[in-house]
Amino acid sequence: MNHLSHENSPYLLQHATNPVDWYPWGEEALDKARKENKLLIISIGYAACHWCHVMETECFEDEEVARMMNDHFVSVKVDREERPDIDQVYMNACFVMTGRGGWPLNVIALPDERPVYAGTYFSKRDWIYILRSLSDLQRSGDKEILREAEEVTRRLKLMHKQQTQDDNLPDDPGILVRIFHTIREQLDFTAGGTMGAPKFPMPAHLRFLLRYAHQFRDEEPVNYLNTTLNHMALGGIYDQLGGGFCRYSVDTSWRVPHFEKMLYDNAQLITLYAEAYQKFQNPLYRRAVEQTLGWIKREMTSPEGLWYASLDADSEGTEGTYYVWSADEVDELLGERAGKVKKFYGITREGNFEHGKNILFALYDQCDDEMELLKNQLLQHRSLRVLPALDDKIITSWNGMMIQGLLHAWQSLGNPDYLEAAVRAGDFYRKAIGKNKGEVFRIYKHGRFSVPGFLDDYAWLITAFLELYQSTFDDSWLDITDTLIRTVQDNFKNNDSPLFRYTSKEVTPLIDTPVETTDQVIPSSNSELAKGLCLYGILTGNEKLQEQAGQMLAAITTQLFRHPLIYGNWAMLLTDYLIKPVEIAIVGKEYKSLLEEMYRHYLPGIVLYGGADDQGLELLKGKWVQGKTLVYLCRGKSCLAPLESVEDAVMLLDEWRAGDGSIPNLL
Repeated sequence: MNHLSHENSPYLLQHATNPVDWYPWGEEALDKARKENKLLIISIGYAACHWCHVMETECFEDEEVARMMNDHFVSVKVDREERPDIDQVYMNACFVMTGRGGWPLNVIALPDERPVYAGTYFSKRDWIYILRSLSDLQRSGDKEILREAEEVTRRLKLMHKQQTQDDNLPDDPGILVRIFHTIREQLDFTAGGTMGAPKFPMPAHLRFLLRYAHQFRDEEPVNYLNTTLNHMALGGIYDQLGGGFCRYSVDTSWRVPHFEKMLYDNAQLITLYAEAYQKFQNPLYRRAVEQTLGWIKREMTSPEGLWYASLDADSEGTEGTYYVWSADEVDELLGERAGKVKKFYGITREGNFEHGKNILFALYDQCDDEMELLKNQLLQHRSLRVLPALDDKIITSWNGMMIQGLLHAWQSLGNPDYLEAAVRAGDFYRKAIGKNKGEVFRIYKHGRFSVPGFLDDYAWLITAFLELYQSTFDDSWLDITDTLIRTVQDNFKNNDSPLFRYTSKEVTPLIDTPVETTDQVIPSSNSELAKGLCLYGILTGNEKLQEQAGQMLAAITTQLFRHPLIYGNWAMLLTDYLIKPVEIAIVGKEYKSLLEEMYRHYLPGIVLYGGADDQGLELLKGKWVQGKTLVYLCRGKSCLAPLESVEDAVMLLDEWRAGDGSIPNLL
């Protein structure tokens, strides 16, 4: 056993028996490198990563490779999900040096942590060549290594300046049309997603387009969205038997997945499909939400009611083994009824995947009762196979996403179990924050917290708590949100920019301080935080927080206009600044039933608050009328005359959507 044997991370524990003398990131390893003047190997990955497993087998389990690493380097293993700050710094370095990135990420660095070489997967031959070359250069005293480290570090600092600049926010909603037309050039209107392969679900970008299509009554993005959502839900990227989405598709048609299942993808896609169901009432979207939540409940939920990180792509040493089928297997299991299943899922004797196996993708979007029974038989049989490995660490930010996914599912579908599960998880974190004096930890596993929280952990809990308030009208969710916002302002504020640092000032600094701005598969921590500050500011009447969110948005506006595809979360916030949200107060004894009725509609750009009386928020004062439950449409401090039905409120909101998506300022 090497130095990883006492770690908590499943990914690090996977490497604990390697002959490589791995260390976890920390002073012991860094101090050893400095004292012995050895280069650092910083190898970063995560438990569900297929190519991480491949490189481990080919390199890190090999005695020859291990001898070279142990004799000439200090080797450090990092779980990118546990320490995303380290991953961000060295992934940025990899992009600076090579123009690309991915996992496993393997970096060679000076003893002072500055990188001199970076890449992703390496074969044994290539890895040995790289190690020998760099080791020889260092021992010979070649200054080229030092020059490379200085240049990479300089370019890392420059990246932050290029990412942001102070701009004025636009005030014309028509700018959203320009953003859509910039995005559309990269969209695949035939199969959905972006052009080419691989295809990643991009929930924030798709949610922005859904909102844009609704507000501007534009059929082009509507058609694109339905194409994308249909292809994903019917494709191989979706687990047709058990529910849940894989990380991405390697082809252009969403049929051949990279089989790992990540909580963050599925939490966000639940929200996306729930909103799409509100808008389009397509039963396929409802089924995607319900089946995915069914899988998460079965396989991904902890005894505390929280959610695990991921399922591996591999089982029995091969990618996808758990999910694929041969025609003979189906025939043997289902007999004369096998033909129906094979026709439904495109199963052939030759197979559509490796070794005559078939990935299941649906050729039809409707299942009859018999087909549902046959699917359940396949699922029950599949459950007897060797399961993919579970990464059972619980990540705070991803759980914040999952709370929101459950709440959107409840809002759209009305299942009270979803609301109950979200409240239970929210309560767990609320109590933990209270015990930790307003601070958040990133990882929870086996009854204990570890790793101080990063900005995304705070941001996603803030927006989750605000969503819990808007789903329950329980003021205590606003109280805990206030606590988190104060901690963020104290510990993550950046003196050089309106944007926030990714790491707390309490954490030992790295060679660079990451500042997240781009919305990739996971939206950036700054965009999610800005949304939370803006929403909390509206709910509590705190104009300073709304202005602060606006300053954060202004800092990335230039980049948003240039590359809107990777600023989808920011684009949703920009929409709120250009088309001010309508605040809807529901006040009276029957507020819960009216709130549930309101949520059956797709109503982006609204902020909900209320309760049984007019106590609590200043916005509620004077809105209670004895014996009635009333709906108020407001903007700022001005409200229209109250309405007595949700139907009337929804009709009025729909009438207000003009050609430019705006709502009259007469409120």
